[in-house]
This record gives sequence, structure tokens and C-alpha cells, in this order.
Amino acid sequence: MNEEELRRLLDEERAGQAARDRARARRLREQAAEEGTLVGALRRLADQRLPVAVHTIAGASHQGVLVGVGADYCALRTPSGGPRYLALAAVASVRPAAEATGVHAEGAGEADPGPHPAPTLAEMLGRLAPERPEVTLRTGTDPDRLHGVLRSVGVDVCEVDLVGLPGRAVVSLAAVSEVVVDAGA
Repeated sequence: MNEEELRRLLDEERAGQAARDRARARRLREQAAEEGTLVGALRRLADQRLPVAVHTIAGASHQGVLVGVGADYCALRTPSGGPRYLALAAVASVRPAAEATGVHAEGAGEADPGPHPAPTLAEMLGRLAPERPEVTLRTGTDPDRLHGVLRSVGVDVCEVDLVGLPGRAVVSLAAVSEVVVDAGA
């Protein structure tokens, strides 16, 4: 092999290595874009079925196992057995939980990760409404929770018959940050 053939072979190898490096960098960027979102991180945690503590911007802490992630919410199975639906806009942090004894990962309205779009919180509540479950809602920074029977869910509003109070609350779905479906209700 003469010097020119050796140089050509080295140039080809360098070009091939540069192309492999660019392809690897592109794959890493794509992976980071996919995984660098709250939804992506929550889906990984839901796949692992490990106990977590979800802290909200309102200062609440919910412990359990993430069992699903929708378009704008996550579903948490708590030790009491009741599902909690947390609006993603209200999630401040998610941490490993010290323990969540007795938490079972099945149920809680899992969002199907299939090819169709994940349901929204409004759609998930709409599915629950015909069952008339007893729920506790928290909205934005309002310190008071609304507790009652979920009566109906519309495009941007839900109605709750309040327990212990006369009348029905009309709640903007855009304001809902947490929904606890009471176990046994």
C-alpha cells in the first residue's frame, strides 16, 4: 500500500467516524428532547411502578404509585386505594417516596400510551361523572377544598353537589389542580 492509498483510507475512516459521531449526537439530542419533559419523566416513573411523593405548587404532597399519565394530568394510586388525578400544571416536583406500604399499582384510570392521544383531565373526569363518585377538588391557590359528588363534566366546567352544604359548586376545569376520588364512595 503506497502513501496515497494510506492517506485515502485514513480520510475515508475519518469521514466515516465523523458521520457516526454526528448520527450519535443527533440520537442523543432526540432522546433528550423526548425525555427532557415532565410528561416523559412521569411516564418513565409510571412504567417503573415505584412509590413517589408528588409535591404541588399549592404545597400539597401526595404519596403513592404513578399509574398513568394523560395529556395534562398524572394518575396516582395512594395507600388508601383511591386514585388522585393531578394537573401537570400543578406538579412542582416528584421524588422517590420513603415508602408507600400497601399501594397497588393497578387501576386509577391509566392513560393508554398507544397511538391515539392521551386523555385530558376533563375527559377522565367526564368518564367518571356517570358513576357519581364522591370527590375532593382543589383549585389553583384556593386553600379551601371542594368536597362532594361529581355530577357532570362539560367542555370547560364541572359541577359538584357539595357534601354538608346546600347547592352545587360550578368549577372551571382550567382551575382544577387536584382531584381525589374517595375510596369506597
